[in-house]
Amino acid sequence: MLALVVVVIGVVVLTPMTLGLIVQTEPKLRVKVGLAPFFGLAPITLHDSAAPEAKKPEEREKPKSEKPWHPSKRTLGYGRRAIAALPDLIASIWHRVFLDHLKIDADIGLGDPADTGQLYGLLIAPAMLTSNSERIDITIRPDFMRERFSGEIDAALRFTPAAFFWPILVFAKRVAAWRA
Repeated sequence: MLALVVVVIGVVVLTPMTLGLIVQTEPKLRVKVGLAPFFGLAPITLHDSAAPEAKKPEEREKPKSEKPWHPSKRTLGYGRRAIAALPDLIASIWHRVFLDHLKIDADIGLGDPADTGQLYGLLIAPAMLTSNSERIDITIRPDFMRERFSGEIDAALRFTPAAFFWPILVFAKRVAAWRA
């Protein structure tokens, strides 16, 4: 039984996964985040703002402790090292995540035609730079007459969980300040 559990965990960690995000503003704001392990064969919805909220069980009042907790000097040291090492961890993990696709279709308007034109100029430059990409499709339409932001964003990132092992191990080593 243990061998089966190890094999299943190994397969999950070694197969690529896709993390998807869909944001829609019309008819009302909807955010959907999903994860598709096993090459997309078993999609899982992590969050859907359109789904009805599950009722939480009533929370009981926790008894108050007599002595308030204060972090020790050792705990503060770990926190400082973790904060210092966090940018390197994020950068190292980000290099192991790949853009599968990005599609943005939006209408923007700030109410003032001059402001809308400036914002459109800032946003259209990256869209034009990525116009030859097969994975990136950005369409932005200015609305000079009224204040408005509507549209849809569809994005997906690919990663393999096993690729995060080394950066996390380096982060843990830096936080714990182990000696090599």
